Amino acid sequence: MSQLITLARPYAEAIFSLAVEQQNVDQWQSMLMFLDKIMRNELISTVCSSPASSEKKANFFISICGNQLDVYGRNLIRVIAKNNRLTILPNILEYFIYLRLLQEQTVNINIMAAAQLTKEQLKRITFAMERRFSCRVNLNFKIDQSVVAGIVIYIGDTVIDGSVRGRQERFAKILLS
Repeated sequence: MSQLITLARPYAEAIFSLAVEQQNVDQWQSMLMFLDKIMRNELISTVCSSPASSEKKANFFISICGNQLDVYGRNLIRVIAKNNRLTILPNILEYFIYLRLLQEQTVNINIMAAAQLTKEQLKRITFAMERRFSCRVNLNFKIDQSVVAGIVIYIGDTVIDGSVRGRQERFAKILLS
């Protein structure tokens, strides 16, 4: 997951800079959401992952989008296809939204835990994150059985692993070094 965000980051940053410069962040976010929705289609995803030429994949993808893309959106698809990265479109959207929220001084934080957290615990986490980042926080909570105990916090491409499994892995690395 973090590798995909790393690949998507330069694209998202370039798109966001262009969107801010052109004063059309909403339009770009809508375009990226549309591209994300298309890319999540299993058939389209398979075609975009195929060994076909990048030009054919780009033309196929652009033809599906119709008039939902402006000239910049079509150029984005061509560049991403040329670099064989159409499959990271959902990650580009995710990082674009992250950049937008940072600009608006709001941060999306995803928290995963093995069990439901109380409202008080979620409030304390929200308060601590708002203090740490000096901005508003949108907290998204999910139960994930793979988290043994504790919590894992995702902030953009940063991970704060407070789970028992994470602690065990860090301890094992220390012992092996």
